[in-house]
Amino acid sequence: GAAAGVAAADAQVGAAQSGVAAAEAGVARAQANVAAAEANVARSQAQANSAAAAVSRAQGEFQQVQGSVTNSDIAAAQADLDEAREVLADLLDGPEEVDVKTNQANVDQARANLENVRAQLSSAKTRAEADLEIAANDLRDAQAAYSEIYWQIREQERELNSVDQEIWQDLKDREERALREVRNAEERLAQSRVKVEEAREAERRGVQEAEARLREAEALLEDVLRGADEDQIAAARAQVARAEASLIKLQGERRAGELASAQAEVDRAQADAQGAQSDIQNAQAGLQGNVADVQNAQSEVQRSQADVQRNVADAQNARANLDASQADVQAAIADVQGALADVDSAQADLARSRAELTELTADPIQADMDSRQSMIEQGSVDVRQAQVQLDKATLRTPIDGTVVEIDLEEGEWVNAGSVIATIADISTTDPSRWKIETTDLDELGIVNVQIGNPVFITFDALPRLELPGRVQQIQNIGKNSQGDIVYKVTVVPEEWDERLRWGMTATVAIEPSRDN
Repeated sequence: GAAAGVAAADAQVGAAQSGVAAAEAGVARAQANVAAAEANVARSQAQANSAAAAVSRAQGEFQQVQGSVTNSDIAAAQADLDEAREVLADLLDGPEEVDVKTNQANVDQARANLENVRAQLSSAKTRAEADLEIAANDLRDAQAAYSEIYWQIREQERELNSVDQEIWQDLKDREERALREVRNAEERLAQSRVKVEEAREAERRGVQEAEARLREAEALLEDVLRGADEDQIAAARAQVARAEASLIKLQGERRAGELASAQAEVDRAQADAQGAQSDIQNAQAGLQGNVADVQNAQSEVQRSQADVQRNVADAQNARANLDASQADVQAAIADVQGALADVDSAQADLARSRAELTELTADPIQADMDSRQSMIEQGSVDVRQAQVQLDKATLRTPIDGTVVEIDLEEGEWVNAGSVIATIADISTTDPSRWKIETTDLDELGIVNVQIGNPVFITFDALPRLELPGRVQQIQNIGKNSQGDIVYKVTVVPEEWDERLRWGMTATVAIEPSRDN
């Protein structure tokens, strides 16, 4: 009985739904007509927009043509023409008298300056040459005096046994003074030679600069006196012609034609825009009629849908009775399925428990033991490699001492063989472990020094301290230092003082060999 009621209700619902479908088809046809009308309106609107854009473009082009030439442009073109004509007139008139006088004055000033420079620098050169001659004479006098004393001493040496010791010492002192005077005279002569060369170079350079300024002033005067040539006049006339052509172009008939053409284009665009606006109005009228048809069709759909809803309510009541009967059957089936699921779960738990028991009671697998042994051996290798890297990162020195200098910064790359630090034993008090180097002995002084010569050492930091020592080493090859050849001499002290430190400034007095 419940199933038959449901079938009858479904039949009524189907009939009502057919009526709804027919009404909806009518709505769809009416909506299609509306869509077509809307598309027509859109096309007309697009055409109107395009026509409006064309009007805007035409008006913009007209304004551009109209504004492309302003009063300022015409005034600028007239100014260019006036300037070109003025330049041409200046070239045709020849040089200005004031320009000629100014450049002539510059030439006279440059010529006077040249003579003045020649006189001053020549006088300076003459004074330097005179000083050089005086220095040369002083050197000759000093050499003659030294030669006289030298031969007096040689004469006395042949009569050494009969010479009074005081007279002998006086002669030796005179010889040393004469030798110093010779050296001083040589130094003054060398300085005078340098000054002469400097004076000659200054004279040459000063005269060249003054002559260059004179030539430049003469060239400028020549340019002014020569005036404009034919090429310059022709170029000025061409510039006048170009300026006149530019002004005519801005004021001529061509500009009037461009304005008329642009205005005609604006008129055509405005006519097209008016036609497009009429098309829009016609399309909108057709659209309103189609919208009314859609509204009528939608009312018919609503009436058909109300019939469907009533029939659906009857069918739902019939299905509710049928569903109540089927619910009891489904509840019984659900109880059976729940019991079966409980059985399956219990069987799965039993299987997992048996598998775990088998795994716990079985012997250990050889593969697992081998894997763990391999991990232990690899760990030992890693430890040894880390120790090797640690050993490589540790720097060792062959002596015990203190790091006194580090020659690199943190993060800096170091090339092989580079010195990165200096280590020294600064705690020792053995004098032989220390040394002092001097580098200011020139070639005249080094010939009087030999290895083993006694020395006396003083220090700027300890002015009252004086230590004895001896020359340990003499550099065989000298080096150039500010124009002099100097030799490095290494001195070893025979005594020491615990207040001394590395790098202190020391003064060494070397007692020369008697042979020298």
